Formats: sequence, C-alpha cells, structure tokens
Amino acid sequence: VKTGQELLQYDLTKKDDAVKRARLKLEQAEIAIMEAEKKLEAPERTYSDPSELETNLRTKEFLYQQALIEKEAAERELSVSYELYEAGAASLLKLKAKEDRFKKAEIQLQQARRELKEAKELFSKKEKTNINRISLSTEYESALKQKALAVAELDLVVSQLKRLKVASPINGTVTKIDVKEGMFVTAGKELMTIVDLKRLQVRAEVDELAAGRIKKGKKAVSTLEAFHDRGVQGRVES
Repeated sequence: VKTGQELLQYDLTKKDDAVKRARLKLEQAEIAIMEAEKKLEAPERTYSDPSELETNLRTKEFLYQQALIEKEAAERELSVSYELYEAGAASLLKLKAKEDRFKKAEIQLQQARRELKEAKELFSKKEKTNINRISLSTEYESALKQKALAVAELDLVVSQLKRLKVASPINGTVTKIDVKEGMFVTAGKELMTIVDLKRLQVRAEVDELAAGRIKKGKKAVSTLEAFHDRGVQGRVES
C-alpha cells in the first residue's frame, strides 16, 4: 500500500445524511439572505422630515379645532337669527348673512377634517416605514447568523467524515488484518498492521557453526512466518 491510500471505511450512512441536512440549512440561509437583501435594497418611499410631519399634524389638529368652534358659533347665531326673524326683530338680509356664515363654516370644517386625516395618515406611514426598516435589518442579521451556523455545522460534519476513512500512514505491506466487514469496533482497537519492508530490522540467533560465516555488510535473506515464509533481503549490520 502507499501513503494516503484508503484502507478501511466506517459506515457513512448517518454522516452522509448529516452532510445533506447541513448543506440544506446552508442553502436555506443563503436564500434568506438574498431575500432580505432585496427588501433592504428596495427604494424607500420619500417623506418629509419626521419633525416636520409632526409639526404639520399638530397644525392641522389646531385648524380643525378652530373650524369646529367657528361652525358651532355660526350654528348658534343662525338659530338665534331664525327666532328673531320669526318674531319680526331681524331682517331677511341679516338672516341670509348668518346662513352664509354657517355654510362657509361647514365647508371649512369639512376641509379641515380632510387635511387632518391626510396629516395623520402621512405621519403614521412614516412611523411604520421606520419600524419596517428596523425589522428588515434584524431579519438580515438573523439570516447572516443562520448562515454562519450552517457553515460551521457543515465544516464539522465534513471534518468528522474525513476521520471515518482510514488511510495508510506509510508506504508498506499489510501483514495483518484484525477486522472484517460489518464488525463493530471500539476506540483504540487495532485494525491492521502495515510494515515498511525497506526499513525492516531482524534480530536472530545464529548457530555457532554458522557464526563464522556472518560478516558486517554481507547480504542476508530472512524468512518470517508473519510474511507467510516470504524471503526478505537485507544486509548484516552487526
């Protein structure tokens, strides 16, 4: 086997599902961000300065009250004029003048009522607009936080997924396998043994009769049971 070569793989079914869920959350967060950005970038309706709107509203309220007072006064005077006219104490000309004043007061009151209503609506729209802009900003910030959480979750799952695949740490030969497909393993269990045959060191007992023929630097062949009696070539170091 070579360094980095995948040797074993744990059951990834649950982790694959976790990756899909994390990616889905990330996609949903990105969609929410785009929608919030569109809302924030939408042109805001232009209104006057809030202080000017409030001043305008107070003015219209004052004018409405004045028009209401004028209308009530004109109505009282007209009622008195009718009584005086019927009693012969007032002329028709004076009665007509009081009627004209009352009609004028009614028209002014209607106009003041309309202007007051418009001022209230304009002031209310500005207040709602300010609240909506704050709400949209909060929505955008929330979407950004959700994306950050989704990215962190995806990174964590992917990192865990990588650890579920066992790769060879060295170039070498697999000499022993201690697991089978479908087996349950616990942390710390030895899965397999890999040996680098190029850097193998053998300590062996030598018969006295053969000791004289062994010299440092001389080629040697070792046959090991772990390698199924495969011959391993090397040199005598000592």
